[in-house]
Amino acid sequence: MLSDWSKRLVVAATVLTAVVSGFAAELPGFRVAGRFLYDKCGEKVILRGINKMTVWTDIDGASFPEIAKTGANSVRIVWVTTGDIEKFDSAISKCRQNNMIPMVELHDATGEWSKLSMCVDWWIKPEVVSVIQKHEEYLLINIANECGETVSEADFKAGYTDAITKMRTAGIHVPLIIDAAKYGQDINILQATGPDLITADPDHNILLSVHMWWPVEWGYSDQVITDEINQSVKMNLPLIVGEFAHSGVGCETTINYKHILSECQKNEIGWLAWEWGPGNSDCTEMDMTTDSKFETLRNWGLEVAVTDENSIKNTSVIPQFMQTGICEGSQVKRFSVSVVAKGRGSVTISPNKSMVDSGQVLTITPVADANNEFVSWSGSSEGTQNPLTITVESDLTIAANFTDNGPAVGAELATNGDFSDGLTGWEFAAFTPAVGTAVVEDDVFIATMTTKGTEGWYGQFKTVTLDISKGKSYVVSFKAKADEPFNLSTNIGLNADPWTTYSGYQKFDLTTEMKTYTYEFTMGEADDRKARMVFDLGLLSGKIYFDDISVKPIDNGSPVKRMASAQALKTMNVRSVGNNAIAVTLPRAVFGTFELISVSGRSIARLNPKMYSAGTHMLTIKAANISNGLCIVRFTSDNMHTVSQPLSVIR
Repeated sequence: MLSDWSKRLVVAATVLTAVVSGFAAELPGFRVAGRFLYDKCGEKVILRGINKMTVWTDIDGASFPEIAKTGANSVRIVWVTTGDIEKFDSAISKCRQNNMIPMVELHDATGEWSKLSMCVDWWIKPEVVSVIQKHEEYLLINIANECGETVSEADFKAGYTDAITKMRTAGIHVPLIIDAAKYGQDINILQATGPDLITADPDHNILLSVHMWWPVEWGYSDQVITDEINQSVKMNLPLIVGEFAHSGVGCETTINYKHILSECQKNEIGWLAWEWGPGNSDCTEMDMTTDSKFETLRNWGLEVAVTDENSIKNTSVIPQFMQTGICEGSQVKRFSVSVVAKGRGSVTISPNKSMVDSGQVLTITPVADANNEFVSWSGSSEGTQNPLTITVESDLTIAANFTDNGPAVGAELATNGDFSDGLTGWEFAAFTPAVGTAVVEDDVFIATMTTKGTEGWYGQFKTVTLDISKGKSYVVSFKAKADEPFNLSTNIGLNADPWTTYSGYQKFDLTTEMKTYTYEFTMGEADDRKARMVFDLGLLSGKIYFDDISVKPIDNGSPVKRMASAQALKTMNVRSVGNNAIAVTLPRAVFGTFELISVSGRSIARLNPKMYSAGTHMLTIKAANISNGLCIVRFTSDNMHTVSQPLSVIR
């Protein structure tokens, strides 16, 4: 492990000179110089933090204030490419709100070198880049968690050089973190390729991360830990320890985590412990807490976080910029900006920043999803101005309220159901003992199961892009055939444990001829905008073919969906215009029912519930017993809130 380091040292020193000379270059946030990380104000930052499996065990970020109690200055946030973009944005925001540096990693490529490009493709999506740029003053990006097992130095360098180039070209200029190969453990490959990767980055803004799953039983003595850290220091590599614990997988080995803490402290090397917990099913002792609360820190986790002399509590320094949002000596006041969309829509913000200088003018534009409309602003700003222009003079928390209608009747929900774009939007997987492959040929999906499993789910063909709404009905259709007659099981349901089935399990007897199969169902569960449609192929031997897969909402007589999370209707203007007609003017869009009531409280007429847009509506009351005089017009929303106005009826 210690061979040829002197040659690498010369290269690293050359890189250091280039980096330091360009240190003042315009980067939006944190930057790396030599082997150290600095915040945007130039303060040196030694990472002291904790990993958290946010995307799986804490999607709403409740653990961040608990982790902050340790004094941590950073959190490594576990994420995946299928994670919701709004939740991704929210996780970063909540980490920042607790004065901790968010480092986001993609876990999809763990141990799989071929998936590096998939991670990069996700990072450079426009909607992801937009979130990154919003938080770029303090965000760190870990390109791919532990990507690759056995990877050559040439492939590692070429793969990450390409990744760096694509991400910088896409407009991402935060520090990029590169994990070692061999599930993060191979520090040799970082020492061999690190200088070249730093040189390849036009921003020279790279951190190298080793995961010290280095048990004593595998030969990782205290001396080996010391020597490898010393070598990296001599090479001036920007090294951090991205993961470590007291033991390895299965809790079957011993890792000298206290020595890791000591050596990192001695050499000013950042580290993040794995993992806050709970959720480590293969080794529950890795859970630093039992319920994600600071008060339940235990054993090695308590030592690393609080009691050891080199613990987070005793060594972590939170940069001033993370606490105040400004650099020392600055006279400019800065304020936080939080804009969220409620209902079915999104917002664009210009400039798109989470922290802005006092006096900055923001333009916020609401963009409603199909079959929906913008309703109003609430929070720090109210009204219906579109777009909203606001001068920032204090912290802002603004909600853009939209209607919450699902896709319209007849809208196609299945992405690429004709497979004209290959496998885009679809996934195939075979789980041991099943073995299978999948291709698209002539716009037809073909799965070949060479070894079947013991249950249907051992082979799955699925999409996870369906937008399904409570109370609505759907028609599902697809074409299929198999080489041999096959009883196919399929369903639409929740794409997570407990795998709730919305449609029920649908069974179809496939033949060797391509035929169309169809079924209908009504959604009885809460809305799911990322429901999955899955075809179980685990009991199949041979080939199966699919084409023209379709899922569409149908009219089941239920009302259009309600407005979501907006303020209750407080007032309306009503007037009689004759011929049993009433003019009603609404300040914003609402869903509900209008009713005409006599002064004695008797219901004269009631309209069917529907969605009403902001503005004036002409309502025709079909009732023979309406007479001139005073009545009451009452509107009842879907959440049973009512507003009433007197009306002088003119027939």
